[in-house]
Amino acid sequence: MLVVLSRSSLTDNYALWLQRLYPGIELADAYSAGIGTLDEALKLCSGILLTGGADVHPSWYGQAAEASRCKGIDEKLDQLEFDLVKTALDRKLPLLAICRGIQIVNIRFRGSLIVDIPSDYGNTVIHRDKEDVYHAVTVAKDSNLFRYGMASHFVVNSSHHQAIKTPGEGLVPVSWSDDGLIEAIELDRRFAHPFFTGVQWHPERLDIAHPMSGPVGEAFLQKAEQYRR
Repeated sequence: MLVVLSRSSLTDNYALWLQRLYPGIELADAYSAGIGTLDEALKLCSGILLTGGADVHPSWYGQAAEASRCKGIDEKLDQLEFDLVKTALDRKLPLLAICRGIQIVNIRFRGSLIVDIPSDYGNTVIHRDKEDVYHAVTVAKDSNLFRYGMASHFVVNSSHHQAIKTPGEGLVPVSWSDDGLIEAIELDRRFAHPFFTGVQWHPERLDIAHPMSGPVGEAFLQKAEQYRR
């Protein structure tokens, strides 16, 4: 099975997490690949994982003037990940989007972001510090995410200063932190997509036994394996 990661050194937590869940998995780093290499990988791949990282340029959601409040903008990565989301939709490839990834997905569906949570939303729940912080989330009982974790309340890790403001068209919020911020989304069922989930936390940095880590990754990889077959 070949899974394309949007950006990874292939020795980081994302790769180690996937390799632990599926020994022998093949991974391709989309960001460092040349156009020909990436095109070939996408022809062979069974799933796409959008990883965490820098802020998305706010011009993508109509807030170009806010660029000075964003960190580490990489417009090449922005465009690459929008293209990967389109590929996942067009080919019905299983897609899992983590942290920055959920924000890319939301913008791709014409949603918007909170530019800076502490300044623009508040500090009722701390979502970012120098190291991962932890907070509670509630999961909708009618969601796929609930079926993966088999419960509606969890404590997850957190490391983000931006978040979904307005959900994109066709995206369904399925998890929230106690301050009301959206923590996970799924694609509306009318799209009949095999797996299309975004989470704001970092399952690759949680214990694999955590219901919002291992089971989520396993569900993604099971659908990728089915796609490969």
